[in-house]
Parts: sequence; C-alpha cells; structure tokens
Amino acid sequence: MLKRLLNINISKTMNVPIQVGISENDHYHCIVYIHEGSIVNFWRDKSKSLASILVDIQNNEPLLKSKKLTIIRPVSHHYIWRKYVFLPYHYSDAMCYKKIIEILKTELPVSLDDVFFDYYLERNKSTSAIRIIIYALRKEFSKSLLTNKRTILDCELYCYLRAFHYLSTFPYDMVHKNYYKFRNYIIQFQLDKLLIQENNDALNVLTIEHINNKFKHILDTDIYLLALGACLWNGKV
Repeated sequence: MLKRLLNINISKTMNVPIQVGISENDHYHCIVYIHEGSIVNFWRDKSKSLASILVDIQNNEPLLKSKKLTIIRPVSHHYIWRKYVFLPYHYSDAMCYKKIIEILKTELPVSLDDVFFDYYLERNKSTSAIRIIIYALRKEFSKSLLTNKRTILDCELYCYLRAFHYLSTFPYDMVHKNYYKFRNYIIQFQLDKLLIQENNDALNVLTIEHINNKFKHILDTDIYLLALGACLWNGKV
C-alpha cells in the first residue's frame, strides 16, 4: 500500500508520541500542542529552518524533551483531490479498499504512483451504507512538508473545524448542518460532499466571533487555529 496522506509512516507498535500542530504564514511558524487540557504555543520567525526550530524547542521545553513528536501540518484544500463514495453495507474492508483503488486509478488526473492517498470509512447501519471519503495529494507537493517520519498532512479545513469546536460551545454533532466561515469562504461539511463557496449571506454562519477566546499574544489568528486544530488530529472527519 502507498503511504497514506493523513497517516504517513506511523508505527502502531511504538509509544504514542506527543501531537504537535505546525502552521505558517510568510513570517512565522506557529507550533502548538496540548498538555493536560492547556494549549501551549510557540511563535518563531522563519529566519531559521523548521527542523532547527523544533530541535531548539525540544531542548528547552521540559514537557517535550526526549519525547517522540508526531507532527501534523495543515495543507491547503486547493491541493487535495477528494471524492465521496457510498458502498453497500455488506462490503468488507478489503472490498472497500479494492473499490477505492479502482476509483483512484480511474479518476485521478495523475498516476497513482505520484500521490499519497488516504480514506475515511464510516459504516451506517441505519442507512445500510458505507460512507467513504477518499483523499489524494501529489507527492511532489507533500515532500517539503514531511518534517519527520511521523508527519501527518491534514486538510486545513478540518484543522479549522476541530479548533473551532475545541474553543467554542457549539456541539460537534451538528457539524454537517452548520456553515463555517474560513477566510473568504463559507464551508459546509455535508455527508456527501464538502461545500466550499465564496463568502455570501448564508444564514447561521459560524465565525471566530463565536469562539470564547480573546486570543491574547496571538500573532496571527488563522495560523494559530490551524496549528491548534492540527494538534487535535484524530483521524476522523
């Protein structure tokens, strides 16, 4: 199996490493992890390489010293190919995987060898169907983002979604009915598609104004939320 987009080189037999979310803009890296429910964040300018920044932080941060880190990095949704598929409930995991490979080979605009891919599978007994979301990202683009062997690449929209619900009181079980404002877009995470529209007057749009957080000492709210949502990665959509 190819390396998977959202779960690259993670050994299931090793001790669970500390999850660290990293995002960036033109000037800063934002590095976030959570310890006993408290958000710990660092801001470092980009005069140093990310690798050297992480070494410095680990050497000087007692909670991270000598720990294994899983790095989760947001990727722009523009670079991720995705497809939603519904299969019969009786399909085994092997049958689902075979179908996923067929879809990737048929519908990707590039060779399967040129991408990392992943998928999210959810069985719903009430609808007698299996819901699958397939993702693919070009290897050429992703290589520069693979910080270490335990790097996970995640769509920025899901990072934002997790951060929003972590900091707000809105129930996550309504996620598929909500509208979220992310930068200049309105996003809806529907069960059968990801709806991305230009900013409009959609009703009940959730924005960062709905988050009960004053963002003190935050240099850039967008990349802070992305790094926070990244460190909350749980492999689910």
